[in-house]
Amino acid sequence: MMQQETSVPERPTVLIVEDQPAHLPTLAAWLKERFDAHLLVARSLEEALNFATLHELALVMFNGEGLGAKSMDAAISIKKAYGFQDLPMLLVVGDPGHRDGLEHGYGFDPIDRVEMPTQEELFSSKIGTFLELFLLRKKLEHAHARLRLVIEEQTQREERIRSLELMNRTLKRQGVLLARELEQSNQGLQQFSYA
Repeated sequence: MMQQETSVPERPTVLIVEDQPAHLPTLAAWLKERFDAHLLVARSLEEALNFATLHELALVMFNGEGLGAKSMDAAISIKKAYGFQDLPMLLVVGDPGHRDGLEHGYGFDPIDRVEMPTQEELFSSKIGTFLELFLLRKKLEHAHARLRLVIEEQTQREERIRSLELMNRTLKRQGVLLARELEQSNQGLQQFSYA
């Protein structure tokens, strides 16, 4: 029988790294209006790394304005941590000329940069794509886990069938031997009764 299986998350989790509380209500409202995602907020880089280790995240968004050059350092730190190489990260900046800390971030997958509000459509598209890819990956992992369970069940069933076939052959051999012994015993009894 199938064992307990993990469920596919209904809502992806987005971590917002924002040290300026004044920006949060607007960004949170904007995200909730457009996407069905669970939002976590980290107010420091240490808290962001802690959230990344405790939760399965679909996306990490950094406010490039508030945290400045530290935003890219935080993204790189999280990327280097075990298991986070594929975690999408988005650096949100308000100033099109804002480049602090960006030059050393391109060696990792993907640390994207979006300028707000000028690239709001691109911003929305990227977030939607990241969240959709996360849910698709989780569905694929779920299907893979279910397939693995089915294969394990099939393997166990085949092993039981082989075991039963072996027992059946053993019983048939024992039955043949018993039938021979019975035949010999009957012949002995017939000779005795004849005598």
